[in-house]
Amino acid sequence: MKRKLSFLMLIIIISSFLLSACGKKEELVTIELPKYITEVAYNGMDQKALDDMKKANKGFEEIVLNDDGTMSIKVTKEMQTMILNNISRQANNMITELKSLEELSYVKDIKIKDGFKNIEIIVDKDEYGEAGNVGIFLGGSLGGMAGTYQSYSNEEIYVEIIVDDEDGVELEKLIYPEDFREFLGI
Repeated sequence: MKRKLSFLMLIIIISSFLLSACGKKEELVTIELPKYITEVAYNGMDQKALDDMKKANKGFEEIVLNDDGTMSIKVTKEMQTMILNNISRQANNMITELKSLEELSYVKDIKIKDGFKNIEIIVDKDEYGEAGNVGIFLGGSLGGMAGTYQSYSNEEIYVEIIVDDEDGVELEKLIYPEDFREFLGI
């Protein structure tokens, strides 16, 4: 009899846990994207296209293109994590590609640190100097990726991009987006 009673209690506990879990709504996160990220990431999409995208992607609860060109997105916490993981994967792919380009042979390594807040580009000093000011190009590409990550993380966009030679001597320091406002048109 004790065994049956214990089994019945276990079923009641599990059932109440399952019922309480069913009633919970998934946590939603609101993400505000600035205009320049919206223009790049969702170039040319109108509200109808955004609504269609929302319907096609479970986890997107609301996507609103604001009058000022910014975007407000409500997603589940799980979807936010998936987006951030995707951006991280894309950043790693971009770094691999940049380091393999013959035109950027002076780039020896690229390191993303502190949740996309710091990017270190290690270069061959002589080749980098001969290539001209490409820090703005590299920094803009990597800074844009980092800024997108920070936007989807609901963080203020601020990225330090430091170009160092192989001995650790700083050659250039850029702040994204401040040093890229003219380049970005913001």
